[in-house]
Amino acid sequence: MNSREMTERFGATEYQGAAEAGLRLSAAGSSLAVGSPRMSTGGSPPVAMTEAEPELVNSPLEREVTINGTTVKICMYRSEVETGWILEVEDHLGGSTVWDDRFATDKEALDAAMAAIEEGGIESFAHATAS
Repeated sequence: MNSREMTERFGATEYQGAAEAGLRLSAAGSSLAVGSPRMSTGGSPPVAMTEAEPELVNSPLEREVTINGTTVKICMYRSEVETGWILEVEDHLGGSTVWDDRFATDKEALDAAMAAIEEGGIESFAHATAS
C-alpha cells in the first residue's frame, strides 16, 4: 500500500505517528500491524537507508495478559530521540491495536491498556480464538 492508501485505511494520526517514529505500517487483515524500520529496495534485496534510523526503546513494563484463556501482549515503546510512549496491544494471531495518542510515561500507557481490557474485555483485542 502507498502512503495515501495507508492513511485512508488507518487514519492520518496512526499513519503519521508511526512514520514519525520511523516505523513502516502494513495491513494485516483489518488490523494495524507495525513493521520494521523503513527500508529502501530499489528493485533489489532490502538495503538499510543510509541515514541512521533511531533505535526503539521497549518498556520493561511490557507483558502478556491472559484472561479466560485469551492472551494479548501489551507493548510500549518509543524512539530513542522522543519521550512519548506508543502503546500497542497484540493479539494471539498477530493483529494489533495501536493508540493514536502517545503517553508521557510507560506506566501511563500500561494503565490505559489495562483500563481498556477491563472496560471492553480482552476479547475486544482478540476476536478470533486460537487454534
